[in-house]
Amino acid sequence: MWKRLSFFFLLLQFLLCPCRGEQVWDDEWPCEKKRELGILPLPRHVRGAGGPLSLPNRTYSVFVSDKLSCEALDDSLLVLFKEFGCRPVKNNPGLRLFLLTPDAIASPEIKPEGQDGTLLTNRAGDQGYWLKIHSSPAGPIIHCVANTAQGVFYGLQTLRFFHVDPKEPVLPELEILDYPAFRHRVVLEGGYGAWPHEERLLLYPFEGRVKMNGYIYAPKAVPSFRKRWRRLHTEEDLQQFKTEIDEATRYFVSYSYALSPVVRPTYASERTMDILMKKFGALQDMGVTDFGLFFDDVLPALCTPQDIEKYASVGEAQADLANRLLEALEARSPVKSFFFTPSQYAGTTPSDYMAALKEHLRKDIRRGWTGPSICSFEISLEDLKAYEELCGGPVAIGDNHPVNRPLCLGPLRNRDIDLYTHCDSYATNPLTESIETQSVEASRVSVATIADYAWNPLEYDPDWSWKQALLLLGGERAYPWLRVLAEQNQESCCHFSVPSKAKTLAKTFLERGDDPATDALWELKNEFTLYMQARNELKRRLKNELFMDRVQEELQELQDMGSKGVGLVRRITAHDSAAEEELAELVEKMQ
Repeated sequence: MWKRLSFFFLLLQFLLCPCRGEQVWDDEWPCEKKRELGILPLPRHVRGAGGPLSLPNRTYSVFVSDKLSCEALDDSLLVLFKEFGCRPVKNNPGLRLFLLTPDAIASPEIKPEGQDGTLLTNRAGDQGYWLKIHSSPAGPIIHCVANTAQGVFYGLQTLRFFHVDPKEPVLPELEILDYPAFRHRVVLEGGYGAWPHEERLLLYPFEGRVKMNGYIYAPKAVPSFRKRWRRLHTEEDLQQFKTEIDEATRYFVSYSYALSPVVRPTYASERTMDILMKKFGALQDMGVTDFGLFFDDVLPALCTPQDIEKYASVGEAQADLANRLLEALEARSPVKSFFFTPSQYAGTTPSDYMAALKEHLRKDIRRGWTGPSICSFEISLEDLKAYEELCGGPVAIGDNHPVNRPLCLGPLRNRDIDLYTHCDSYATNPLTESIETQSVEASRVSVATIADYAWNPLEYDPDWSWKQALLLLGGERAYPWLRVLAEQNQESCCHFSVPSKAKTLAKTFLERGDDPATDALWELKNEFTLYMQARNELKRRLKNELFMDRVQEELQELQDMGSKGVGLVRRITAHDSAAEEELAELVEKMQ
């Protein structure tokens, strides 16, 4: 009996434990300790004393392996040491940084595992890195070792989270082995709006900062993508694409180009293929290696006599077009990935359409899927496996959090931690509600939490990730007011928000019938005061003008709610019997 009880308690502890990461070192830190570092995404493996290593002076030197040298890393180093407040010197630097490939490490004692670096080579792949900050008589030394420049770039992004205090410049003594769970971590511009060109250029450095590595161009509001898909791109369009591709490449973000040929298509027509190849080929000539076709949000049907004669179903027709397009692109130059968003892109219900795709679509083409629903409250591994079987090929998750809301500043929730075992691509579809109010800046908070999940889902904690995303956006100075703004604007179409602190305090007070003089009521007043202050304080403390422009309406609503809440608390303390009823009404309007 005791053995059964012991097993039960061990199982319960495992199920309730928020940290389920793999372990590669006997002495590695638990995830609670890793979270204290404030690194987003949360690193996979950390160990070391963690104690501070003093910087004897504000100087540094860098050695970079020839195999890793590139303009992107040069730019990243400038940003890193500007944030550290350090200047480069040739002799006697206070900090030495080595960016190396495993075969370039001359000293055995600094290799991962202290041996031959196989842990790095086998685990990290082409995106992971090994980072070691350790002491020497001349000052701290940092080794960042990776198989590729992309891996080193991600190691440098991790270093940027170690904010060096100007008054007491120190670094933690530790070792990090880090690599992503999902190979492709993507931002999809796929809603019914379109982001401004200037904001796309701001997106790519942010993606690199949080270790996302893909962008998919699929804006339905742009006529040449969908409504007038046959229209060839102008020279101005192509120049804009080139600028975006070059900027994305600087941050190791793979630029993917897609079209949605759903308006009166003739799938069998050679003219259709000629148009597609002219448009796709122009982007391929610019260096794009990832492509896709979107057949979402349309009634799948064959519309022309030529198609009706050739194909038994629209599923077969769409698959044939995708196969022919991919084959033609491969004949021009190598294609890294090709994705296909079917007309049935949610759920796991069998259909003739999905059966045709399973039979005819190439097995190396990724099938887009939003989960059990278009906006999925949860996505389980069981559902993913069911769709994988239904579609007959690899699945790319296209999460519709945080799309289709005027503003969503909430984190990703309710995704199984092991989806990556059956899927290598995780895309988020951020805010694109209307072309008039487009601002990808408003999605930064949600996207950062998705980046955290896609990198390290085994240890993902939505509330911790949410806080770190807000800190990344505004820092400690702006955090109290960003928090209340985010709590009142956390809902997405996936509907997994949690009660705000103010709502929880108010409901607790009303349900318990507390005395108006209790601490809980005064704490509620303080929370409402933050609501009142948020507009002015964020204007003063947050430097992101695009974000501030986008949230003005929500900040005004927050200020009005706070003003009313403070007034109600005052009336309650004055024993106004009607005030509690009005507070209950206000609570119902709050998130």
